[in-house]
Amino acid sequence: MGAENDTLSIWGIDPLWHENGTVILWNEFWNTASEFYDSSTLLPLGLYVKTNITGRDPAGWSVMGWYYNGIFYESTEAFREAFFSSSFEKLGPNADGDWAHTDQQGEIMQYDEISPPMLVLPGKPRYGIDTEEKYVEWSKSSGGTEHCSEIELTTPCSGLFFLHLLQQRHGNEAL
Repeated sequence: MGAENDTLSIWGIDPLWHENGTVILWNEFWNTASEFYDSSTLLPLGLYVKTNITGRDPAGWSVMGWYYNGIFYESTEAFREAFFSSSFEKLGPNADGDWAHTDQQGEIMQYDEISPPMLVLPGKPRYGIDTEEKYVEWSKSSGGTEHCSEIELTTPCSGLFFLHLLQQRHGNEAL
């Protein structure tokens, strides 16, 4: 409902199902994260509701059933009756906590202080590409990328092909 003390959220599962002209939406119930970290995606509660949302008028929508702990209940009444029976197994909730957070916890492990591999280098690249002039340089090798005696290179990624061609011609020591 959006209140400060909400403990659950409901998320629809994509894509919508289409069966015999009926549009079906499955919604899953999730525990709300209690900390600064949004660990909600780690907190499913295992309760799903199947809803008929055919048409634009919500007055025509209806609950088609509930799914919990491997059992599908064909109506809200059937689920409610089972839920309040003595034989109903209530699963424990996935509760938020330190286990769901990515901050450092406990002793620092070996290599934790070293930066991990990354797609964006923190310093200058070890190569140069001038797309306007169609020119590539890397280590001891450089050259244009528009035309080459063996192959014509005109794609935006042609620098990579050029480097491969240089490696074939001169071996790794030239690069």
